[in-house]
Amino acid sequence: MIPPVGVQIPLVPLTDAELIVFFFNCLQRPIVALRLYARNWGPAEITRVLNEHRDIRPDGYQRNTCSVKCTTAIRRGRERYGSQWESHWRQVFLDADDADATDAIRLKETEIRNDTNNSDFRVLDLLNGLKKLPCDDGKEAGAFTGAIEWCARNDVDINISQIHSVVIALEHGLDPADALESKSSPTEDMLVDVELVESRSSTNPPVGNVATTTVTSTLSESDKQLLDLEDSEEAGMNDPTADKAKRRMIKTEAE
Repeated sequence: MIPPVGVQIPLVPLTDAELIVFFFNCLQRPIVALRLYARNWGPAEITRVLNEHRDIRPDGYQRNTCSVKCTTAIRRGRERYGSQWESHWRQVFLDADDADATDAIRLKETEIRNDTNNSDFRVLDLLNGLKKLPCDDGKEAGAFTGAIEWCARNDVDINISQIHSVVIALEHGLDPADALESKSSPTEDMLVDVELVESRSSTNPPVGNVATTTVTSTLSESDKQLLDLEDSEEAGMNDPTADKAKRRMIKTEAE
C-alpha cells in the first residue's frame, strides 16, 4: 500500500508525519531512519502515527518491529560510513527545516535510472489503506498532503515524480490540471532563480550560506569526505545538496 524502499522522494518538502505515513518503507535506508531518530521520533511515536493513519491488519504495526527496522538501518549506516556519518547527520537533521531534511534523504538521478521499476509510484495508490491524511500536531497539512488531496478529489492519478507540478500550481492559485498538461505552463517558470541554503563550514554541520542557482549545488568539503565512504550500492544516497535546486522551486514573489 506504500512505495518501495527505493522510491524517489518527491521534489517538495515532506513533514515527518508525511514521511511516516506515505514513505514508511524508506526507513530501511539509514539516512531516512536517522532523520526521524535525530528529530526525536522513537518507535512508539512512529508506530502511533502509522497506525492512526493506515489500516494495517490484523493488529497494526508493532513498536518492536519498528525499533528493529530503524536501529538496524542506522547501524548499517554507521558500519558503512563510520561514526562521523551518524554524528554529522544527527546535527544536520536537528537543525534542518522540512525542506532541507527532505533534500538530505532524496535519491540521486543515477540511482533512479538504475532501478526504474521501483523509483516511482502512482499517487492514488497511496490512498490504499489510508484512514486519514496526515497533519503534524493538528496543524495545516503539508504541501505534499495537499497535493495528494487534490489528486484524490479530482481523480487525477499521476506519478509521485510529477507531484511538484501540483504543489506549485496550488501555491500560486493556478489549476494543477493545466500544469500537468503542458511543460510550458506558468508553473515551469517558477523553477528558476530560487534561493539555496548550503553548508560551507569545514568543522560544523550546515550553517546556512545562501547562494542563487538554477542547476545544482556544489558539495561542501565535509560532504565530499562523507561521500568518499559510500559504496556502489548506495552511491550518493546521503548527499543533502544534490537536488536542492530542483526542490526549492516555489518563489514567494514573481520578479
